[in-house]
Amino acid sequence: MDEEVEGIGDYEPEGGEDGLVENQQQIQEELVHFGQTADAVRHWLDVLNSDPHHQDVQHVLEKTCDLIELLCTVLSRDTNPYRLQLLIFNTAPHLFQTLFGYITELVDPKFGKLRSMVFQALTKIVSLCSDDRASTEQDIDLQMTETRTALAHECCRRFLEQDAVSVLFQFISGHGQQPVNEELKIVAIELIFVFVMRNEAGKGAVVSEQGIPQLLACLPHESSPMVRNYICALLRELANQYYGQLIQYNCSSITVQLIRGDPSPDVRALSAEMLDVIFKHAAPSFLKFPAKKELAEVLKMRLEKDKNSDVLSAIFQLLETIFTIEAHTVQDYNPNQPSFTDRFVMTEGYRALLRCLNRPTKTACLAARTLRFFVQLCPPRHNIGHVLVTHYDSLSVLLKTAFGPAGGPNQPADQNQPPKNKTAILQQVLRVEVAITVGLILSMNPNSRTWINKELREYPLWLSTIRQSLCQSLKSANVDYYSDIRIVDATGIHINDMMGVTWVDDRHPSPQAIRDLFAQQENRMFEIERNPRKIVVTGPYPCEVEDSEKTARLTFAILHFGVELALTDTGSPTPQQHQHPQLQQGQFQQPSATTSGAPPWTSSTSSTSALSGHEQPGGGKGLPAGQGSPPWETSPREHMMSATSSNTGPAEAGGSIGKGELRRQSGGSELGLGTKPPSSTPFDNTFLLCVGFAQYYSKRENPKARYKKTPDGFMIRQVTNPWQPHVNQNKIRRWTVTDLKHGDLFEFDIPYTDIKAESLDIWLNKCRRHFTYIHKLWVTTPNTVKTRRWFLYDMMHNVMPKIQDLFSQLLALIDTHGDEVVSWVIQMFREKEIQAGEQSIHPGNFVDVVDQLHFFFSQNNSSTFINTNEKIRNLNAGMNKLQLKDAHHAPEDEEDPPRTP
Repeated sequence: MDEEVEGIGDYEPEGGEDGLVENQQQIQEELVHFGQTADAVRHWLDVLNSDPHHQDVQHVLEKTCDLIELLCTVLSRDTNPYRLQLLIFNTAPHLFQTLFGYITELVDPKFGKLRSMVFQALTKIVSLCSDDRASTEQDIDLQMTETRTALAHECCRRFLEQDAVSVLFQFISGHGQQPVNEELKIVAIELIFVFVMRNEAGKGAVVSEQGIPQLLACLPHESSPMVRNYICALLRELANQYYGQLIQYNCSSITVQLIRGDPSPDVRALSAEMLDVIFKHAAPSFLKFPAKKELAEVLKMRLEKDKNSDVLSAIFQLLETIFTIEAHTVQDYNPNQPSFTDRFVMTEGYRALLRCLNRPTKTACLAARTLRFFVQLCPPRHNIGHVLVTHYDSLSVLLKTAFGPAGGPNQPADQNQPPKNKTAILQQVLRVEVAITVGLILSMNPNSRTWINKELREYPLWLSTIRQSLCQSLKSANVDYYSDIRIVDATGIHINDMMGVTWVDDRHPSPQAIRDLFAQQENRMFEIERNPRKIVVTGPYPCEVEDSEKTARLTFAILHFGVELALTDTGSPTPQQHQHPQLQQGQFQQPSATTSGAPPWTSSTSSTSALSGHEQPGGGKGLPAGQGSPPWETSPREHMMSATSSNTGPAEAGGSIGKGELRRQSGGSELGLGTKPPSSTPFDNTFLLCVGFAQYYSKRENPKARYKKTPDGFMIRQVTNPWQPHVNQNKIRRWTVTDLKHGDLFEFDIPYTDIKAESLDIWLNKCRRHFTYIHKLWVTTPNTVKTRRWFLYDMMHNVMPKIQDLFSQLLALIDTHGDEVVSWVIQMFREKEIQAGEQSIHPGNFVDVVDQLHFFFSQNNSSTFINTNEKIRNLNAGMNKLQLKDAHHAPEDEEDPPRTP
C-alpha cells in the first residue's frame, strides 16, 4: 500500500491543516477497506463462476450483490478526482478486469440479477470518471480539471484493454455465445450510451471498434423500443462528428424507414434529428440523396398523422434545413429529377404543414416558422404564395391564426404591456410568423394582392381589420427578426436588396423607392404573363449581406407596404387616404419589441378606427374628414356586416328601408321582436325568442270586468261605451306572460369555443326532449285554464319547431363547411358583440347568427370541405317525424284548444 499512501497528499478533504493527520488516517482506512471489498467481490464472483451449484449459493449471491452495491456507495460519496484515482486505479487496479471478466463468462441464467448489478456498477464507474463533470461541478482549479481529464482517459484505456466495446455489442446484437434477454440488452446499451455521452474519448473508442455499422445493423431487427431509443440517441450524438461514416453506411435510408413506421415517438424524433444533423454538416450529401420522393411522402404523412410534439418539432427543423440547402444551391430544373421542394409541392405537403397551425401553441409556432421558410425559399416557378392565398381554406387558416387572441379565448390583450407568460409569448411569435408569411405572399406577387383585394373589397371593415391586425403583428417583432429574410418575388428578382433602393437616412428607406419597387414588379409580371419565357432565374438564394440592420429595415418596409397595398379598399371615393401611413409621413415606423400583436377586436379601440386616421367632428376616429356622419343611424359595421343588408346605404337605395334595416331598428330579428333592454337577462332573451316565433301572444291581459252597485242593491257590469257590442274575451285565442311557469321556456348557451357538431347534436336532442315535455304539460292541463293551454299549444306548434329548425340549419352548415370555418365566420360577424363581452350563442342572438351564416356562405361559392353523413341525416329526419307525429291542426272552436293529441 506504499504507492497508494504516497498519493494521499494530492487529496485534501475538508478540515484544514489541524485535522490533516487525522484525515490522512481516515483516507488510509478507507483505501484499505475499499481494497478489501474489491478483493471480496473478486473472490465471490470466482466462486460463483467455478461452482454455480454451491450448497449455499443463495447466500453467496446475496452477499456478492451487497458488496457490489457497497462499492458504488463508497465511490459516490465523494467525487473528487484525486480520491477516485486512488480508489479505482491504485487501490483496486483489478476492479475493471474483475467486473468485465464476469460479463464475458458463461453465466448460469439464474444469476441474471447479479449480472445486471455488474453492468450497473460499471455504468456508475464510467459516469464518475467522465470528463464532463469538470464543467458541471464548476472546478476552478486547473490542476483538478486536468486530473479529471486524465481520469477519463485512464477509464477509456481500461475499457479498451478489456475489449469491452466488442463484448457489449455482442450483447446488443445477440451474436454472443450465450442467450441475452431484453433486460441485459438495455443495461448493455445504457453502459455504451454513458461511455459515449459522458466521456469525450469514448466517442472515438466506439467508432474505432466499428460501432456505427454495428448500431445501424441492429436497428431494423431490434424489437425492444428502449434499445432502439438508445441506439438512435447514440447515432444522433455521433452524427455531430462522424457524419461521414453515417453517410457511408447508408444511414439516411434506414432513418427514413424509422420515421415512416416506427411505433416509438422517441425513435421517430431522434431519426429526424439525425437526418437534420447529417444534412447540416454535409449539404452536398442531400443533393445526391436518392430517396427524396419517399422522404417527401413520409414527412407529409407524419405531419398529417403524428400528434407527438417532439416528432413534429424534429420534422419542422428537418424541413427548414432541406429548404435552406436547396435554396442556397444552384440547381438546374429537371422535370425528370425534381428536387425535394418540387416533390413537397407536388404531394401538397404544404397543406399538411398549414393544418399544423391548429395544433397546440408551441407546435403551431414551429409550424408557422417552417411555413414561412417554405414560402420564402420556394422557387418562383411554383408560385406557392398565390396558390395558398387563392385556396379558400388555406387563406382561412392563415387569417384565423393571425387573429388568435393574445390572452386566451376571453381575455383581451393589453397592447401596451408585454406578454407575461410563456404561452402569451408563443402566441405573439405565432402571430408574427403568420403575418410575415402573409406579407411575403402579398409582396411577392401582384396577382395575389389583386385577388385578395377583389375577394375582400365587399367587406370594407373586414378588410381594414385584417390589415390592421397584420400590420400590428409585423411591428411587434424586433427589427433583428427580419435580418435573415430575403424576398425573391414571383418574377425571380431579389427585391429587398438594400443597394437597389435609395435611403432617406441610415434607418429609413425612401418611400418613393418602395413604391417604385412594387410598380416595377407589376410591370415585370405583366411582361411575364404575355411571354412566360421572360421569367428571371437568379440562381442560388441571396446570401447574408454586410449591413444586416439596413436589410432588416428594408424587409420590414416591403412587407408592411405589401400588406397595406393589398388590403386597402381601392374602390373608396378617397383612395389617397388609404395609402401607407408611413409613406405619408415620409418614413416608416420601425417595429418595436414591446408592441403587442393582438387583433383589433381584443383592444379597447373600435375596429372602425382602422378605416382612416382622421378625427370625426365628435372627437372619435372613423370616416374620413369632410364626409360627415354616416347616412344610417347604426354603426358602419352593423350596415356592412349585416346578413340581410346590401353594400349601399339606405340613402342610396332610394329611401326604402329593407328587411335588414327593419331588423336593426326593431333591435331584434325580422320577426318583429320588441326592443331589447340594455342589460338582457337569460330569461329576457329566451322570452323574446319565444314571442318572436309565437302566434297567439298578446301584450295586454284580458280586461277584468268592472261592476257597480245599483240603487236597488243589484250589481251591473260597467262599460266604457254602452253602444259597443259585448264580446266574451275568454273565447279569444291568446296568452300573456302571466301564463308562463318555471321550466316552460327552452334556455340554451353554446360557447363560441364549443361550436361543434357533437355539442349541437346534444342541444338538438335537448330541444326535442323539451318538445316532449311541453306536449305532456299540454295534455295534463285542464280545459278551464284556457290561456295556459293556448301558450302550450303555441309552444308545440310554432316556437319549438322553429327553434329545432334553427339548430338543424346550424348543424347542416357545420356538416357542409366544417366547424372551424363556421366558428371563424361567426367571430367575424359578431366582432362588435364579442368586444362588448358576448361569449356564446344564446336565444338573444340565435336568429342573427344563423342569418349571418346563411348570408356569408351564399356569397362565397368557393370550394369547401364536405363532411356530411347521409345516414345520420336520414336518422335525424326519421326522428323528427316520430317527434311530430302527434301534431294537430289548429282547433275549429275558438274557445277551447283540442284536449287530446
